[in-house]
Amino acid sequence: MKKVLAAILICLLSCSFVFASGSQEDSGKTRVGISMFVMDAGMTELSAIMRTQLEAAGYEVYVTSADSQMNKQISDIEDLVTRGCKIIWAQGFDKDAITAAFEYAIDNGVMIASSGEVSTDAFTYMYFNASDEETGLIQADWFTENYLSKNPDHVYKIAICNGTLSTSGGYGRYMGVIHGLENSGYTNYEIVTTQDCNYITETAQAWAEGLMISHPEIEVIFCANDDMALGVTNAIDAVGRTGEIVVLGTDGMDVGLTLVEEGKMDFTVKLNVSAIGEGMAQSMIDCLNGTLEIGEDKTVYGNPDLLYSRVDKTNYQEFI
Repeated sequence: MKKVLAAILICLLSCSFVFASGSQEDSGKTRVGISMFVMDAGMTELSAIMRTQLEAAGYEVYVTSADSQMNKQISDIEDLVTRGCKIIWAQGFDKDAITAAFEYAIDNGVMIASSGEVSTDAFTYMYFNASDEETGLIQADWFTENYLSKNPDHVYKIAICNGTLSTSGGYGRYMGVIHGLENSGYTNYEIVTTQDCNYITETAQAWAEGLMISHPEIEVIFCANDDMALGVTNAIDAVGRTGEIVVLGTDGMDVGLTLVEEGKMDFTVKLNVSAIGEGMAQSMIDCLNGTLEIGEDKTVYGNPDLLYSRVDKTNYQEFI
C-alpha cells in the first residue's frame, strides 16, 4: 500500500512540475520591459498604450510599477533583466539612484531606453517627447493670464504639491512652474510652501489637510498631477473652501476632467497620451530593429506637435 501511495505521490509531483514548467514556457517572442516609477492615471494610460503597440508588433511585454519607491524600481529593472527582456523602458526615476540598475542591465546585454537624464552613460538612448517642464510652464501661463494679470495689486499665496523632486519628471514639472512665474512679468505672488507627495492621492490629501490648518492664507495650489489634485480638492472640500482656492493639475485624465467639470479644480494640462505613448513604443521597436537614429549625445527626440491642451471650465466638455 505504501508503495502505491508513493507512486501516486511521485506521479502528482511530476504532473505539477510539468504544469509549472509549461506555465513558464518560452513563447518564442522577444521580451521587452516597461519600468514605471508610479502608476498614476497618466502613467497607467501611457504604459497601456505602449503595451498595446508593442504587443501588436509581436513582442512579449512586461510592465512593472515601483509605487513611488526607488528601491523597488531598481529591483524591478533587475527582475526584467532576469526575465530575458532585450530592452527596458525606464520612466520617472531618480537619476542618481537608478545608475546601478542601468549598469546592471547594460552589462548583461540589455538595452535601456531612458525617459530622462541619468547620472551614468550606461543607457542606450534618452528619449525626449513631452517635456515635464513644459507642463509646468503651461500651468504658470494659465494662472498668469487668469489671475496675476487681472489682479496686479493682489499678492497670491501659493503652495506647490510636487510629485517627486528627485526624479527628472518631478523636478521638471516643478521648475516649469517656477520659471513660468518668474518670467511672467508679474511679481504679485508668494510661494509659501512646497511638498513632495509622490504623485499619490492619499499623500497629497493628508498634506493638504494639514495645509488648511497651518497655512489658511493659501489661495492657489499647483499640483504635479491630477491624482494629487484629487487629494488636494478632497481636503479643500472638507473645510468648505471649494471655489475659494485655485487648484491647477496636470495630465488631463478622467479624474482631472471630472474635477474641472465639478468645479473643484480650475485647470489642468491635458497630455496627448496616445501620441506620446505611441512615439515611445515605436522608439523601442526601432531600437530593436537597429533603425533608430540616435544622436552623438545618445538622445532621441519625438515629435512635439499637438502634445498638450489647456483645459478649464470654458472647454472641458470637448475632452469628456
